[in-house]
Amino acid sequence: MLQTDRAALGSTSIRYGVFDWLELSATVPYGYASRTTQIGPGKHATYIVGGLGDSQIQANVRLVQQSRDWPGVVLSVGAINPTGRNPYSFAGYALDSPNAVATPNPTDVLRDYFSIGAWGIHSNLQFYKTIDPVILFAGGGVDYLFGDTVDSYYVRQGVRYTYNAGFSLALSEKTTVGFSINGVYQGNLSVNGRVVVDSNEELILARLSVIQRVAKNVFVEPSVSFGLNADSPDVQFDVGLRAQF
Repeated sequence: MLQTDRAALGSTSIRYGVFDWLELSATVPYGYASRTTQIGPGKHATYIVGGLGDSQIQANVRLVQQSRDWPGVVLSVGAINPTGRNPYSFAGYALDSPNAVATPNPTDVLRDYFSIGAWGIHSNLQFYKTIDPVILFAGGGVDYLFGDTVDSYYVRQGVRYTYNAGFSLALSEKTTVGFSINGVYQGNLSVNGRVVVDSNEELILARLSVIQRVAKNVFVEPSVSFGLNADSPDVQFDVGLRAQF
């Protein structure tokens, strides 16, 4: 089965600095995704998914201020809210006998969902060190996703592990370039407590970015990312706009 995915995704984030060491944020993603699937010789089906993704609220706490010899450390904790649609299709779905080797995967393969539609807890520990004019950073985290009953089936996503590493280089007072490796590993899905074998996936992206100050406290950040494995998109373009008040 051959598939082609195209998507336009965006998000709106608001961040508020409560103290020098504490920042609160809320993010609402939204988008439009199209998936075309070859369902037979010369036959294709195209389905479109649009709307909100899963939103998130978060607190970023600086645990350690960087020094000459030690990196800074920031802990992020947050809640994932199911404001997006779940990606499952239970039309005609039935579990095999309890002793069956495989449990069917209820994920809708004909649609490219950008949400999970489940409550969750997000965490990340980030390290950073400035070696002027370079900033080095690396971090990782865990997302725990709660199960939910969908069409009388109890569905639960596996634990999600995230990681990143990279650097940014200040070329001038207005321009900074950056490179990073970003990855997400999603564990196996389960239905009614039974694991769906080979439902895990891992996305690994190499990202090149430019941060350009275009006005006082206004920054534009275009970037391009390339997938480094089969589960990742081939190429992804992003443009970010950030304003400080």
